[in-house]
Amino acid sequence: GLSTFFFHEGDVGQVNKGTVDYILEKNMAVNATPSMTDYILELNHSNYRESDYGRLYLVCGGKLDDCFLPKLARIDSQELVEGKLKSSLVSLLDACRQTVHVDYFLIDSRAGFHDMAGIVTAQLPHGVVIFGKNSYQSWFGVEKAIETIANSQSDLPFAIIVDSGCGQNGVVSEGEKASFRKKSHEIFCSKFYSDES
Repeated sequence: GLSTFFFHEGDVGQVNKGTVDYILEKNMAVNATPSMTDYILELNHSNYRESDYGRLYLVCGGKLDDCFLPKLARIDSQELVEGKLKSSLVSLLDACRQTVHVDYFLIDSRAGFHDMAGIVTAQLPHGVVIFGKNSYQSWFGVEKAIETIANSQSDLPFAIIVDSGCGQNGVVSEGEKASFRKKSHEIFCSKFYSDES
Protein backbone atom coordinates (compact mmCIF):
# COMPACT_ATOMS: atom_id res chain seq x y z
CA GLY A 1 0.00 0.00 0.00
CA LEU A 2 2.98 2.39 0.17
CA SER A 3 2.52 3.34 -3.48
CA THR A 4 -0.88 4.80 -2.57
CA PHE A 5 0.73 6.70 0.32
CA PHE A 6 3.60 8.29 -1.60
CA PHE A 7 1.87 8.95 -4.91
CA HIS A 8 -1.36 10.73 -5.76
CA GLU A 9 -3.84 8.75 -7.83
CA GLY A 10 -2.65 10.41 -11.05
CA ASP A 11 1.02 9.62 -10.27
CA VAL A 12 0.66 5.93 -9.44
CA GLY A 13 1.69 5.20 -13.04
CA GLN A 14 5.28 5.73 -11.87
CA VAL A 15 5.09 2.33 -10.20
CA ASN A 16 5.84 -0.35 -12.80
CA LYS A 17 7.16 -3.26 -10.76
CA GLY A 18 7.74 -4.12 -7.13
CA THR A 19 8.67 -6.81 -4.65
CA VAL A 20 5.97 -9.19 -5.87
CA ASP A 21 7.19 -8.94 -9.48
CA TYR A 22 10.83 -9.34 -8.46
CA ILE A 23 10.18 -12.51 -6.47
CA LEU A 24 8.09 -14.09 -9.24
CA GLU A 25 10.58 -13.18 -11.96
CA LYS A 26 13.58 -14.31 -9.89
CA ASN A 27 11.95 -17.68 -9.27
CA MET A 28 11.23 -18.13 -12.99
CA ALA A 29 14.70 -17.07 -14.19
CA VAL A 30 17.12 -17.80 -11.36
CA ASN A 31 20.26 -16.61 -13.15
CA ALA A 32 18.72 -13.50 -14.69
CA THR A 33 19.81 -10.08 -13.44
CA PRO A 34 16.77 -7.80 -13.52
CA SER A 35 17.24 -4.07 -14.10
CA MET A 36 16.58 -2.50 -10.71
CA THR A 37 15.59 0.79 -12.34
CA ASP A 38 12.22 -0.90 -12.95
CA TYR A 39 11.80 -1.46 -9.21
CA ILE A 40 13.50 1.40 -7.34
CA LEU A 41 11.83 4.80 -7.15
CA GLU A 42 13.53 7.83 -5.63
CA LEU A 43 11.25 9.95 -3.45
CA ASN A 44 12.28 13.53 -4.09
CA HIS A 45 9.31 15.48 -2.76
CA SER A 46 10.15 17.81 0.11
CA ASN A 47 7.31 16.26 2.14
CA TYR A 48 9.40 13.08 2.49
CA ARG A 49 12.94 14.36 2.90
CA GLU A 50 14.83 17.60 3.20
CA SER A 51 17.25 18.22 0.34
CA ASP A 52 20.38 18.18 2.53
CA TYR A 53 19.62 14.89 4.28
CA GLY A 54 20.52 12.12 1.87
CA ARG A 55 18.20 10.21 -0.38
CA LEU A 56 15.10 8.12 0.10
CA TYR A 57 14.19 5.22 -2.19
CA LEU A 58 11.10 3.06 -2.36
CA VAL A 59 10.46 -0.41 -3.70
CA CYS A 60 6.68 -0.93 -3.63
CA GLY A 61 4.88 -4.23 -3.37
CA GLY A 62 4.00 -3.80 -7.03
CA LYS A 63 1.66 -2.05 -9.40
CA LEU A 64 -1.79 -2.07 -7.78
CA ASP A 65 -3.84 -3.30 -10.71
CA ASP A 66 -6.04 -6.34 -11.44
CA CYS A 67 -2.96 -8.61 -11.62
CA PHE A 68 -1.57 -7.72 -8.18
CA LEU A 69 -3.61 -10.07 -5.96
CA PRO A 70 -3.15 -13.13 -8.23
CA LYS A 71 0.62 -12.45 -8.23
CA LEU A 72 0.61 -12.21 -4.43
CA ALA A 73 -1.25 -15.52 -4.19
CA ARG A 74 1.35 -17.16 -6.47
CA ILE A 75 4.16 -16.03 -4.13
CA ASP A 76 2.41 -17.50 -1.10
CA SER A 77 1.82 -20.83 -2.88
CA GLN A 78 5.40 -20.92 -4.25
CA GLU A 79 6.75 -20.50 -0.74
CA LEU A 80 4.69 -23.42 0.50
CA VAL A 81 6.07 -25.66 -2.25
CA GLU A 82 9.61 -24.39 -2.79
CA GLY A 83 10.58 -22.40 0.32
CA LYS A 84 12.48 -19.77 -1.68
CA LEU A 85 10.96 -16.61 -0.25
CA LYS A 86 13.81 -15.73 2.12
CA SER A 87 16.52 -16.18 -0.54
CA SER A 88 14.44 -14.12 -3.00
CA LEU A 89 14.08 -11.28 -0.48
CA VAL A 90 17.80 -11.36 0.32
CA SER A 91 18.54 -11.26 -3.42
CA LEU A 92 16.24 -8.23 -3.79
CA LEU A 93 17.97 -6.39 -0.93
CA ASP A 94 21.41 -7.19 -2.39
CA ALA A 95 20.33 -5.98 -5.83
CA CYS A 96 19.03 -2.74 -4.31
CA ARG A 97 22.29 -2.26 -2.39
CA GLN A 98 24.34 -2.76 -5.58
CA THR A 99 22.18 -0.27 -7.50
CA VAL A 100 21.94 2.58 -4.97
CA HIS A 101 23.91 3.32 -1.81
CA VAL A 102 21.71 2.69 1.23
CA ASP A 103 22.47 2.82 4.93
CA TYR A 104 19.20 1.27 6.11
CA PHE A 105 16.42 -0.89 4.75
CA LEU A 106 12.98 -0.36 6.27
CA ILE A 107 10.64 -3.22 5.39
CA ASP A 108 6.89 -2.76 5.73
CA SER A 109 5.13 -6.13 5.83
CA ARG A 110 1.41 -6.59 5.47
CA ALA A 111 -0.35 -7.35 8.74
CA GLY A 112 -1.19 -10.86 9.86
CA PHE A 113 0.51 -14.24 9.99
CA HIS A 114 1.99 -15.38 6.70
CA ASP A 115 5.36 -16.42 5.27
CA MET A 116 6.48 -12.91 4.31
CA ALA A 117 5.76 -11.54 7.80
CA GLY A 118 7.62 -14.42 9.42
CA ILE A 119 10.71 -13.79 7.31
CA VAL A 120 10.83 -10.00 7.57
CA THR A 121 10.10 -9.92 11.29
CA ALA A 122 12.05 -12.94 12.47
CA GLN A 123 14.73 -14.04 10.02
CA LEU A 124 16.17 -10.95 8.31
CA PRO A 125 16.10 -7.86 10.51
CA HIS A 126 18.44 -6.29 13.02
CA GLY A 127 15.42 -4.58 14.56
CA VAL A 128 11.63 -4.83 14.52
CA VAL A 129 8.95 -2.21 15.16
CA ILE A 130 5.51 -3.65 15.87
CA PHE A 131 2.38 -1.53 15.91
CA GLY A 132 -0.46 -2.58 18.18
CA LYS A 133 -3.32 -1.23 20.23
CA ASN A 134 -5.01 -2.08 23.47
CA SER A 135 -7.41 -4.76 22.19
CA TYR A 136 -7.61 -8.54 22.49
CA GLN A 137 -7.07 -9.04 18.75
CA SER A 138 -4.03 -6.78 18.70
CA TRP A 139 -2.46 -8.30 21.83
CA PHE A 140 -2.90 -11.81 20.43
CA GLY A 141 -0.98 -10.84 17.29
CA VAL A 142 1.68 -8.85 19.16
CA GLU A 143 2.34 -11.71 21.58
CA LYS A 144 2.72 -14.23 18.75
CA ALA A 145 5.02 -11.86 16.81
CA ILE A 146 7.25 -11.22 19.86
CA GLU A 147 7.42 -14.95 20.59
CA THR A 148 8.36 -15.71 16.96
CA ILE A 149 11.09 -13.05 16.96
CA ALA A 150 12.51 -14.34 20.24
CA ASN A 151 12.68 -17.93 18.99
CA SER A 152 13.97 -17.32 15.45
CA GLN A 153 17.46 -15.87 15.76
CA SER A 154 20.38 -16.66 18.03
CA ASP A 155 21.18 -12.92 18.23
CA LEU A 156 17.97 -11.21 19.24
CA PRO A 157 17.14 -8.14 17.17
CA PHE A 158 15.99 -5.12 19.12
CA ALA A 159 12.21 -4.94 19.22
CA ILE A 160 9.96 -1.95 19.79
CA ILE A 161 6.20 -1.87 20.19
CA VAL A 162 4.29 1.29 19.29
CA ASP A 163 0.81 2.10 20.57
CA SER A 164 -1.22 2.81 17.45
CA GLY A 165 -4.53 3.20 19.31
CA CYS A 166 -6.37 6.43 18.61
CA GLY A 167 -8.17 6.79 21.94
CA GLN A 168 -11.42 8.63 22.55
CA ASN A 169 -11.92 11.45 20.01
CA GLY A 170 -8.30 11.06 18.89
CA VAL A 171 -6.88 11.52 22.39
CA VAL A 172 -5.20 8.64 24.23
CA SER A 173 -5.72 9.01 27.98
CA GLU A 174 -2.96 8.53 30.55
CA GLY A 175 -4.81 5.46 31.79
CA GLU A 176 -4.83 3.93 28.30
CA LYS A 177 -1.11 4.66 27.90
CA ALA A 178 -0.33 3.08 31.27
CA SER A 179 -2.41 0.00 30.43
CA PHE A 180 -0.63 -0.38 27.08
CA ARG A 181 2.81 -0.05 28.69
CA LYS A 182 1.92 -2.58 31.40
CA LYS A 183 0.65 -5.20 28.93
CA SER A 184 3.67 -4.60 26.62
CA HIS A 185 6.03 -5.11 29.57
CA GLU A 186 4.28 -8.34 30.57
CA ILE A 187 4.52 -9.76 27.03
CA PHE A 188 8.19 -8.82 26.62
CA CYS A 189 9.05 -10.31 30.03
CA SER A 190 7.27 -13.59 29.33
CA LYS A 191 8.16 -14.03 25.63
CA PHE A 192 11.27 -12.00 24.78
CA TYR A 193 13.60 -11.25 27.68
CA SER A 194 15.64 -14.15 29.01
CA ASP A 195 15.56 -13.06 32.66
CA GLU A 196 13.87 -10.62 35.01
CA SER A 197 16.54 -7.95 34.71
